[in-house]
Amino acid sequence: MMAHHPTKPGGVPEHVVRALTRLINRYNRYHSPEAVASLERVEALNPDDGLYLVRVRFKGSFCATCGVRDWVEDLAYLGESLGVEAKLEEVVEPEGVEDERVGYFIVKVPSPAPEVRA
Repeated sequence: MMAHHPTKPGGVPEHVVRALTRLINRYNRYHSPEAVASLERVEALNPDDGLYLVRVRFKGSFCATCGVRDWVEDLAYLGESLGVEAKLEEVVEPEGVEDERVGYFIVKVPSPAPEVRA
């Protein structure tokens, strides 16, 4: 029997949105003001397995000597501490915009433990 999870518009379960919001907030806590992330889109790839395609926009001056891709990839590393597996698939530099990047991640968010009722 599959557990029922409340969903946000677009069919993304509430627990996924909460996990991604915590991840973005943690990223911004450690990287702002040099880089600030914002969640733009979450698309279900295989919700039964907890897999989603996530688009995140990064704005900031970054640190050119560190490599801009490293700033984007850090989001995936921070996810590990929150139980969110994230793999950076692509970094896109919007045309004509130097201080922004868009990261596309394949993300796995585990389902919450089922409630136990006595």
